[in-house]
Amino acid sequence: MLKHLSQSISPITDLANWNFTEQAGLQLAAVLIPIVIRNNTHSIILTKRSQGLNNHAGQISFPGGRAEKADKNALDTALRETNEEVGISHEQIKVAGFLDLYTTVSDFIITPIVGFIDADYQAQIDAFEVEYVFEVPCEILLNDSNYQRNKIFWQGEMRLFWELNYEDHHIWGATAAILKNLATRLAGIKY
Repeated sequence: MLKHLSQSISPITDLANWNFTEQAGLQLAAVLIPIVIRNNTHSIILTKRSQGLNNHAGQISFPGGRAEKADKNALDTALRETNEEVGISHEQIKVAGFLDLYTTVSDFIITPIVGFIDADYQAQIDAFEVEYVFEVPCEILLNDSNYQRNKIFWQGEMRLFWELNYEDHHIWGATAAILKNLATRLAGIKY
């Protein structure tokens, strides 16, 4: 997977070439797609957002969030948010690159950063933001046939979105769309 992943995502050095001024009016955000490898099994770490949050409460998400003024770039945002939400420090993350930017219906533009996490990480969640952390095998998340297209009526318009289920977790919206983008890029690779 490592070889194919490096061929399928954009190098982190290319992030400096993005022209964010074209995204005027959108709020900048970044997430980390944290991949952990144990016993030759690749998994992606996801979170369930706390029920008390104002936005996206109880939804499944990547660690990440809105850019802050102190962040130099999307990578800073993703690493800072990952540390704040789940206690994984930047020293435990080997950044591999990034995926296509994703624009949400709530006017965010998300930069998905892909990184490998130390196998012995210990999540230390911020209970205000995260209810719990769990891992999903890549063979589930990166299998294109596990995704379904659905629709929702939102702000006067019919919107299409991707979704998939894993155990009792319903993964949809931006998280599923970003995972679907990764699955499409890695289609046909065995894990």
